[in-house]
Amino acid sequence: MAGALSISDGEAQYALAASRLTGDRIASDDQFAVRLQIWKSKGRWRSSGSGGTVVRIPGNFAGPRQLGMLTADFGQGAPSPVQVITDNRCGIVSREEMTIPRLPLPASLPNRLRFIYGVWTEPDGASVLFSRDYAPMWRLRDGALPQLVDPTAWIEHTQEEWFWDDADAPWDDPRRTAKEEAPLTSYGIVGLPLLVDVLPLQVTSVGNVPSVGRLIGQLRLCSPRPVEQNRETRSSAAAYPAAAGGKLNQPSPPKLLEFATCSKRFNNSEPCNIPYRV
Repeated sequence: MAGALSISDGEAQYALAASRLTGDRIASDDQFAVRLQIWKSKGRWRSSGSGGTVVRIPGNFAGPRQLGMLTADFGQGAPSPVQVITDNRCGIVSREEMTIPRLPLPASLPNRLRFIYGVWTEPDGASVLFSRDYAPMWRLRDGALPQLVDPTAWIEHTQEEWFWDDADAPWDDPRRTAKEEAPLTSYGIVGLPLLVDVLPLQVTSVGNVPSVGRLIGQLRLCSPRPVEQNRETRSSAAAYPAAAGGKLNQPSPPKLLEFATCSKRFNNSEPCNIPYRV
């Protein structure tokens, strides 16, 4: 479908989810399982080796779920420390601090890649939801379905608001998960943001795992379009912006992304091969 319509796999998956051809709203875990199979079929997720293996990591480092994901770096050198990706960060733990389950656990999407951190208001009044790493995820307009946004795009905005701060991060409190899911549902968001496509780059990294923010910055270098810096002005958010309604017969948005021919390698990872604005 993606090839026939000249859109990215993420856009095709979102279109199918928004159409609800399969019935009720599809859970994010199920959608991630589909995306994972897409990555594997396209060679973006290694089918062998330890990269992507889910491990248990007790303590605050891994958040309430106490789970982490190994990268391709595991087993490449000294047994400790170990590079891992968790709900809230990527970093290192000692080999003694983690355990590899005897029965493999399914890979799960880090919450940092799907929870919204704030909103930009564009000059035309549209709202763009962004992640903790200031990567745009969704554009909301009255009367229209939520629109996927290229995570490497620069968003011109007149106002910037935050929904929480690091002292109250949702991945540090299990009670916050449902609270963060609620606005996504109210906006009519039924899919995954394109930001999740940075995860294979992290998992295939050898050496220091690049953070989400660093990867977004590097991928912006792939694009020929100039990128401006986020402004430092800040305002508080009293509430989430109004939810966007919409019908499935809304005009299709212009094509935002194509799979680039970029062969850059970040931290010895596989070539990027993920969508970016062209």
